[in-house]
Amino acid sequence: MLYELIAVVRPGSLQEVREIARVTGLQILYGGGVIRGLTNWGPFRLPRPTTKHQTKYATGYHFIMRFDSSSAVQKSVRRTLGLDPRMIRFSVVKLGEKLEDIKDVGGTVEWNQSRQLIGDELGVKVPLSSVRRLE
Repeated sequence: MLYELIAVVRPGSLQEVREIARVTGLQILYGGGVIRGLTNWGPFRLPRPTTKHQTKYATGYHFIMRFDSSSAVQKSVRRTLGLDPRMIRFSVVKLGEKLEDIKDVGGTVEWNQSRQLIGDELGVKVPLSSVRRLE
């Protein structure tokens, strides 16, 4: 199954983001999965201040990882990220299950000049009025 991990890491060093992405990627690979792509979106302000591990955050490093794995590996990734104190927030979304659904989905997720997501690989259209500005 194809999954997309959207993660927000506490602000600080880029080395922490790399370490979390590396550990997550190794966990997927050791579980027999395949990593399709990793995109670092860099630091952004959060939609609202968030408290995690008794610390309040207004910004965080965002990255996206697309990977194919079993549901057991995906649950293991969620468990590991949930216990990591460097994580502010994360979400794992299943993009597809059958080959017809996921064959054209690329590995990276890019932003255009106005910081709105491009790439309607799955045919999802979002009206501009419902998109929140992240800056």
